[in-house]
Formats: sequence, structure tokens, C-alpha cells
Amino acid sequence: MTKLAIVARIGNAFAALLGKHGDITQQARVVGCSRQTVYDHADQVQQAVADAQLPGPTRAHLLDDHQRLRAENQQLWAWLEQTIDCPEDQQQQFAVTASALGLSLTQTLTLLAILLPPGHRPSRATLGRWVRQGARRARCLLGVLDAVCRPLVVCLCLDEIFFRRRPVLMGVEPHSLPEDDAWREGRSLVATVQDDELIDPTVSSERLLYQLFHQRGVRVFRSRKLIAQCSCSREGVAAMLGNFSQDDRDHMVENGVITVTCEFCSATYVFHPSDVASDVASDVASEEASRAES
Repeated sequence: MTKLAIVARIGNAFAALLGKHGDITQQARVVGCSRQTVYDHADQVQQAVADAQLPGPTRAHLLDDHQRLRAENQQLWAWLEQTIDCPEDQQQQFAVTASALGLSLTQTLTLLAILLPPGHRPSRATLGRWVRQGARRARCLLGVLDAVCRPLVVCLCLDEIFFRRRPVLMGVEPHSLPEDDAWREGRSLVATVQDDELIDPTVSSERLLYQLFHQRGVRVFRSRKLIAQCSCSREGVAAMLGNFSQDDRDHMVENGVITVTCEFCSATYVFHPSDVASDVASDVASEEASRAES
């Protein structure tokens, strides 16, 4: 059935409701529809007039409200897409993990600013407090693990790495490293040494090494006296603190002082913040004077 114009519908309703005998047939012929369509249009027009008389908002008002609600709905969805559900405990875990990976507080705060809206970002002071709390918990755990693992370590591969510009001495058990052919061969040859060979006064160290590794070639270096001594010093620690920015040193202060513990010998160095700042200022002045002389 073709769609008829509004005027045709009204004409059909008029013929059905107010027309004389034969008007319905004539109206249907003029418009080009069936007699049933004329009666249907009459019912629809009557219903539309009755609905228009009911109290309440008009159709125009309903359409305006519909458009406004659609716009608000789209805006809410846009806000939801930009919002990340990151409660405080997850933010604290993020900050502590980032610090353990070597990120500074400024870098961590920059990353959180990308993820979180302005009203939900922690302050720099809060990040520093979270990181210090995580460091205290990790220190207790590492102390227990170190005490348990130390008796199990027979041989260590020592190396020095830098963590946030601080030197850290690392010890790794050789069996935890990927073994190459030379290492496996060396272990196999050493395992053939008998106990009596180690205590036999007639078998010198040079002879024993030659017996084990003569096919590879043996070179004996001059012996050195081993001393249980750490190379750390108050001056070295002060110089290390001077490499940090003033902002980073401010966040190291606890109970009015900066405390540094050597991870190798457990020696503790306590500095007043003003002492470190004065040392840094004197170093800068010396460098500028040297530059000026050159």
C-alpha cells in the first residue's frame, strides 16, 4: 500500500465520518486506495485527535527531551571511557613497583597523571610515603631471605650494578647462570680431585692445577692477600648523595636526617640535610672556578 499524504488521510477520515452514501467509494477511487484503507485512516485520525487532547507534554517537548538525553548519554559514555578504576591500594602497588624498577617519583607521578583524572591522583609526598613503607617491608623480608640463603651459597659470581645511580654489589650463584662448555668442563675436572690430593704435602697447588688443566694451558697469577674490608666511606657516600637532585634528597629525610646503610658491610652513615647541601654547593663552586681558570 502506498503512503498517502496527510491531506488525503484527513479527506478519507472526513468521507468515512461525515460523508454521504457513496462518498467512501468515490474518495477511495480519487485517492487510489481501498475502502478499508479509508475506514482505517478515519480511526487513526480520531485517535490522533484524542491523544492531542490528553494532558502532558507535547510531542515537540518530548522530541526536545529525547535529543537532550541522547546528548547527555553520549557525554557520560565519553567520560566513562576516560575513567580508570584504580583504588588507592593499586596506586600504592604501582608506585612501589615503579620505584623498585628504578623510576623516580617524578616519573611515577607522570605515568599516574596519564592514567588517572586530576581529582584522583596522589601527591608527590604521598608517593614518597608509599615507597618508603614498601622499602621498609622489603628490607624485613630480604633480611630473612638473606639469613636463610647464606648458608646454602658455596660459590658466588660477584658484579657491581647501579640502581638509581647507587652502586650495588650483586652476588649470583654460578649454577643459576647459563652454563657454557668451558664452565661445565672446569667443574667436571675439579670434581675428579680426591681428598688426599688436597692435603698431600708433596702435591703443590701448581702441580695439581697442571694435572687438571694442562690440556687447556695453566697460568698461575701472583697471590694476593685477602682482607675482609669494604671500600665504602663517609666521603664516598656523601659524594653519592650529591649526585641526587635536591628534591630527591628532600624525600630521603626521615626524622630530620638522611641515613644511608651500606648493603655490603652494613655500616650506617647519618647526614644532616644542610651538610649535604653545603658540600654540593662547594663542589659546584669548585667546578665553576676550574672552568673559569681553563
